[in-house]
Amino acid sequence: MKKTFLFAIIATAMLVSCGGAEKKEKKADAAQTEQNAEKAAINTEELGLETPTDTPVASGDIVYLDVAYLSVSSKIYQSEGTAFEKKLADFQSKAQKTQTTWQNKEQAFANEAQKVQDDYNKSMITSITAQQKMEDIERRVAEYQQKMQREGEALAKEEKQLAEEQMVLDTRFAKLVQLAVDNVNADGRYKMIVRKDVVVDANEQLNITNLVLAEMDKLYDEGALN
Repeated sequence: MKKTFLFAIIATAMLVSCGGAEKKEKKADAAQTEQNAEKAAINTEELGLETPTDTPVASGDIVYLDVAYLSVSSKIYQSEGTAFEKKLADFQSKAQKTQTTWQNKEQAFANEAQKVQDDYNKSMITSITAQQKMEDIERRVAEYQQKMQREGEALAKEEKQLAEEQMVLDTRFAKLVQLAVDNVNADGRYKMIVRKDVVVDANEQLNITNLVLAEMDKLYDEGALN
């Protein structure tokens, strides 16, 4: 994960309709599900991930799993990962704007101080006036530095919170993958399951990514992480 969350909805819950309002809500959920699935497909293409085929998985001693594909295609990503990504993007945008504001303000103070110096050198103001202007600039600089410190501390606190949220989400994703793998291989048909990123070459029929993805989404719907 790029410290971006790579976590489409494969299965939907079977619900009994209980009136018009619930039907509308289910239609909205279905539309959102379709949008999320389309978004996941785009993400896999943008990240250069190869979509696993639905060919039967051969039983064998060793099979492999594309964890990167799971991370952008699983239901946990659509439910939790996308929301976190938005929070992270909003924070990064705010941090960048804050830094730009600091730099602009610093440059403005420097320009103002330079103008006072230039005016004094050209004998356009007295030394007393120049000193007074410089002292005023220094006072405003000190006040703004305090403001910068408060803003910096707030950003650091928010960044720490986001880092903790990311760690929790990473842990939940990893646990869900492990639970799904354990279920898929409950009968011990595979002696070893490796990650695709460590595989040099392999027959596509040894790719069990879709099996694990379906199991992950099923477990997530059942609340296995709760």
